[in-house]
Amino acid sequence: MRLANYYGIGERDTTPYGQRVEDNIIAPLTDELLTTSDYRARRAALTAFNATSPVLKRGLAFSPVKFGISFNVPFLNQAGALVHVYKGGSVLVNHGGTEMGQGLNTKVAQVVANKFGLPLSRVRVMATDTSKIENTSATAAST
Repeated sequence: MRLANYYGIGERDTTPYGQRVEDNIIAPLTDELLTTSDYRARRAALTAFNATSPVLKRGLAFSPVKFGISFNVPFLNQAGALVHVYKGGSVLVNHGGTEMGQGLNTKVAQVVANKFGLPLSRVRVMATDTSKIENTSATAAST
C-alpha cells in the first residue's frame, strides 16, 4: 500500500500544497535500500522465528516517510543564509535552519562546498542565530 502511494514521475507528482515533485528518486532508492539491507530475507527469517516461538515475537518493517518542508502559506516559505568567504579559501555559513539531529548543518556545508568547489573541510557552519539570519521558517508543523 505504501509503495502504491509514492509520487509518480510525470503523473501523480503534485503535493497537496500544489508543489510539483521534481527529481523523484523514491522508487529506485527504495529498491536499493531493500536490496542492500537484505530486507526480504531478514523478514522471512523473522516470520520463521515467530512461527516457532510461542511467546517471544520479533518484527521488522520498512516505513517510508514523507516529511514536508513547506507551509501552505507562501510567505512562510522563506530561508536565508549569511555566507562569509575568506581569502584563505574557507567559508563560514550562518543559516536559519534548526539542527535537530537530522544532519542539516552537514547538508548545508555540503551544498556550500559543492557550489564553491571546495573540500567539505574548508566549510564551517555556525549554529542558528536570529541576530544573523532573521525571519526564517518556523521549526514547527503547520496546522
